Amino acid sequence: MFAMGNPGFSDQQIKSQQMTEELLNKDSIGQVNITRFKEEFIRDQRKRVISRRTWERIKTVPDYIAECERQFLINPDGRQGIKYLVKIVDYIWNSDDAPILGDRYYNKVMTFSNSLEPSEHLASSGQPKLMNSAVREKLISSLQSPGSGQDWEHFLLGLGRDRQEADLIRLRQGDIDSLERKHNFNVRKILSEAIEKFERDCQTNSVALNMTNHVIEVLEDSKVMFSPYTRLARQLKDLNSS
Repeated sequence: MFAMGNPGFSDQQIKSQQMTEELLNKDSIGQVNITRFKEEFIRDQRKRVISRRTWERIKTVPDYIAECERQFLINPDGRQGIKYLVKIVDYIWNSDDAPILGDRYYNKVMTFSNSLEPSEHLASSGQPKLMNSAVREKLISSLQSPGSGQDWEHFLLGLGRDRQEADLIRLRQGDIDSLERKHNFNVRKILSEAIEKFERDCQTNSVALNMTNHVIEVLEDSKVMFSPYTRLARQLKDLNSS
């Protein structure tokens, strides 16, 4: 635990610790069901950050946070930033337990995570400006949530479709079909890899595209999304402008 005003810790580390402690002090936070969170974390991690054996003894949000702190996974001055705090906060926010967090706390965490992102090349440099982790996580978790149906597929097919360079960067139906087979229809993994491919193709072809703004435009486009995701688009705007 960081001591207030301790010169050995940065302001960002102290702020991160305050947010973590605020989460742990939320009423009923220990009763949040994290079964699905555990399953998704184990399934999606590219390298074994938390072992399966360790997950067996992690039963609650406080257990998860304690393990993250033991491994120094929540470090605003590190390469991963507060990614592992954002993961659990966003999971709770998209569950029936969202009222436990409250709008103020959720927005505070996402805004802080956004502020930690390293600046990307500006669009004028001929390279895309990539999404920050808070925007990316919010986008993927919302599109793969129960009730969204095939909207995630419409979204992916809409990326880059109206750009002059569409033939170089847009995703084809065959790309998505291939990812469905590769990931056994795991929508979260499909979305993650498909978005990475789109960004990579934009980089390879020097397409100066602000990814966050483009994603928002696609979500609001009624020609792409039969029922435009205006609420999600507004949330992404807020995260990006903070």
